[in-house]
Amino acid sequence: MRKIPFTTYLIVALVYLLPLMLFAQEVLVPPTMDELQAFLVSLKGLKGASSLAAVTIVVQGGMLLMRSKLGEYAGKYRLLVVSLFTLLLGMGALVSQGMAPLAALMHSTTLAALQVFGHQLYNQFFTKKGAV
Repeated sequence: MRKIPFTTYLIVALVYLLPLMLFAQEVLVPPTMDELQAFLVSLKGLKGASSLAAVTIVVQGGMLLMRSKLGEYAGKYRLLVVSLFTLLLGMGALVSQGMAPLAALMHSTTLAALQVFGHQLYNQFFTKKGAV
């Protein structure tokens, strides 16, 4: 009897089982205005939120705006706009707490947003294929 190599089992698992797992995932539904309003009520407006929660609220509002008719014009620039929004508002929240602007740009909460924005900016305007 011939011994079957482990890689054969791995390939069979990837070919047959991985699509089953991927198609079994639940579809995420974006938040509605009612859910966003309930979120704001739970924070008691912007006064009850920390500065980073206020940034989240503004970015979510921008995402709702991008899903409206205005978002149809944005098209392929949607991720670029949202990442710029997140970067600027995150910096603004840190600067409002007394941090220097360049220190706020290199802070751990905004550095990832800077990297995402720079990567998307490069992909959007400096590669041949455009938006990813």
